Amino acid sequence: YALLPGGFVKLFFQMPFVLILIVMVTVNALLIRKYFNAVDGYGRKILNFLKWTIVCSVIYILLLPLGGYRIYRPDILSFDIILPVTLSLILIFGLSSYFLIFNLSGKFKIIFSIVIILYLSVYCYENKSTSGNNSCERNALNQISESTESVVIVSSDCTVMSWDKIKDYKESELNAEMLKYWGVTKEKKLYYQK
Repeated sequence: YALLPGGFVKLFFQMPFVLILIVMVTVNALLIRKYFNAVDGYGRKILNFLKWTIVCSVIYILLLPLGGYRIYRPDILSFDIILPVTLSLILIFGLSSYFLIFNLSGKFKIIFSIVIILYLSVYCYENKSTSGNNSCERNALNQISESTESVVIVSSDCTVMSWDKIKDYKESELNAEMLKYWGVTKEKKLYYQK
């Protein structure tokens, strides 16, 4: 539990759009609460949904440390672990924004729509494709595939089919079998990294 606050700080610095998402959901909730809490009950339903989402998210986050420490998530929280909470916030943001766009009027509707468009533009830019981020591991797999040795010393600094570097070639036994099965290598090639 002592690692959770640091995990939140890192998460918000790595993914600032999540913090902005929380601010946007809060603003939307305050607008609905102040002006539209009784409009056909939809405003109240959105606020009730938000309340239960917050309760479930807090329970989820408090249960995370009980899963134990893992080397691939040293701060307990990471962008993929917190994904259920993020998706819930996106859903509430969409519902509340949709509700407000159709219920606000005049200048407020235009200003609100512009803010939503700007936020969504930033959000889409932040979530740009990361397809080129695996080039280091791809190069290491090419090195293993093209090597004529049965035990390959991988020169790259990234992890290869593991959460951390494989320093003893015996630890790559299962990975070597998978590489052969997938057709990356013709025969079983063990590997390790310096």
